[in-house]
Amino acid sequence: MTPPSPPRPPHPLNPEGIGAMLMTGFPQYQPRPARVFEWRVSAATQAVAASAPVHPAPPSYNQAVHIMCGRAQKAAGINAPSWLGAVFEIPGAVDLDAMGAAFLDWINRHDTLRSGFRQDMSRFMVPAEDISLDLHDLGEQPTTEGLLALLQDRFNEATDPSTWPCTVTGVLQREDSSTVYVMFDHSNTDGLSMGMLASEIEELYRARLEQREAKVRDAGSFVDFCVRERTENNAELDELSIRRWTNFVRSGDGQLSTFPLDLGVTPGQLYPQISEFYSILDAGTAARFEKACKELGGGMFPGLVAAIAMTFQELGGIDEYRTVMPVHTRNSTDLAATLGWLINVVPLELQLEGARDFGEIMRRARAATKESFALGKVPLGKVAVQLADMFQTNKRDMFSMISYMDFRIMPNSEKHREQDFRAIGAVSQADEPHLWFNRTHEELYMWTRYPETATSASVLNSVVARITAILSAVATGVNVPVRERQSTLLVG
Repeated sequence: MTPPSPPRPPHPLNPEGIGAMLMTGFPQYQPRPARVFEWRVSAATQAVAASAPVHPAPPSYNQAVHIMCGRAQKAAGINAPSWLGAVFEIPGAVDLDAMGAAFLDWINRHDTLRSGFRQDMSRFMVPAEDISLDLHDLGEQPTTEGLLALLQDRFNEATDPSTWPCTVTGVLQREDSSTVYVMFDHSNTDGLSMGMLASEIEELYRARLEQREAKVRDAGSFVDFCVRERTENNAELDELSIRRWTNFVRSGDGQLSTFPLDLGVTPGQLYPQISEFYSILDAGTAARFEKACKELGGGMFPGLVAAIAMTFQELGGIDEYRTVMPVHTRNSTDLAATLGWLINVVPLELQLEGARDFGEIMRRARAATKESFALGKVPLGKVAVQLADMFQTNKRDMFSMISYMDFRIMPNSEKHREQDFRAIGAVSQADEPHLWFNRTHEELYMWTRYPETATSASVLNSVVARITAILSAVATGVNVPVRERQSTLLVG
């Protein structure tokens, strides 16, 4: 069993002592009682949206797959909300007029929030001048339990991708500090977008309060990106990507990737999804780990991949680690501050056979991840059309993945702790685990969502304990040797 995370020092706006930027599931969010205010698009805006003409921009590949899969699940009676978003603190009670104006400014900056899709997946766009918001007072919530129940209902309802808008904005109003919340369906956002959200909205709010021009970067256009994604072609890279994905799917017997250890999941069955947060390394140890990785010929991310692969090798007896990993597609400066789903996923195959120690596996991981990242410009949705006949799966989760993000690069990330800035995701049903490793100014942590079975928690705890032990040892200068393999946790 992984020992509990050590307590962190409290902060005036963060009495639980949570570090920044925390990414967790909704069950880990425990807001204080508050009065809830929410901004919704007006009836006049809804009328404009209902009659808006077809916009020429197609959905992105991610949007098309996500929305169509969501519709199919809904038709099958599967309740699987896919919202994610962020919350952050502002000292004192907010000025509701200024905050409403800031939310309007923010929506008008980001064209993905003003656009939606008809049943035939054609896009429509509401002009910025036709967007207006109405303030709704949802009342005082005197208990955390009651507040959470209200928020969950609102987030589930207001982010339904079959409706427009599928974004909800609001405030938990208190006299000492207030919580700003923004939740989206995944079709409108990604992790990097959320990492920039707090500083942008707070600056728009301060600018409205102080009656000045906001100091924000140009937002770019996610809708324009959707056009470029469909029209830009690189025949050589497309061919390479199709070849790599073909080999990857073939070697996985028709699967993209599955978790390497047995969680007791019955194929074709969905399970309640569990969300867990683990502190892995404090900031100093993470820095020492990164330094040690560089001295061994790697770096932070290849080192993390190596530790994960070694763990699965030891616990599951695998000779090759197969997974997928997300990569950002913000490949031009005009997308640096864009809100949108600017993420692709790429395959990773890491050969472990014959490796003697962490350093050797990490150097292999460095080469393997470099090859994988080269495929990031070719959307998986584009490749999937060519590989549709190869897929053999009855899973809801198309793959099990690992992700790494360094939130220290986010604008004003040094303020995340002061803001008690958290990214929050819905928890629903699952049949595969996903592992998110995130680095902040305070620590390296892991957030995971996984299917709840009789054994899954103990398996995940064993995985995290071993990953942590490897990372910690490497941070002290130990080139961890490969241990004798076990096989009791191997899939199948």
